[in-house]
Amino acid sequence: MCVTLVGCATTRQPEVGQLFQRDAATIEFVRQEDNGSVNIVPCTLILSNNQKVTLSGGDRASLSVAPGNFYVTALSIDPYTPDLSERAWRSPRTKFRVAAKETLRVFVDPASSGSTYTGGWTIHAADAKL
Repeated sequence: MCVTLVGCATTRQPEVGQLFQRDAATIEFVRQEDNGSVNIVPCTLILSNNQKVTLSGGDRASLSVAPGNFYVTALSIDPYTPDLSERAWRSPRTKFRVAAKETLRVFVDPASSGSTYTGGWTIHAADAKL
């Protein structure tokens, strides 16, 4: 008995999006509850890859990012002045590095001195990576 197979065997290479999903890192943003009116002021976090997330006091959000370096800036209105510019309070542009499949927790807090809010935002990573 003789069997003849006709066809083409190929190996399929993953597409760029599939590679990203397989190696993606996770950034978990945390905004703890604040005192008074600052708690309800939405703060928008903008990543260098143009992803955005908006958090109020007590909120959390997670985003997938490609491994490597990225920057985050936090912006909001100033709740104490009539200037309603969405960029009145801002953080310094903060750099983070994340490895493939890693989860990094990043906290955003209103800038303060003691119990007084001084305007702006601070962004910092948790001490330990998750």
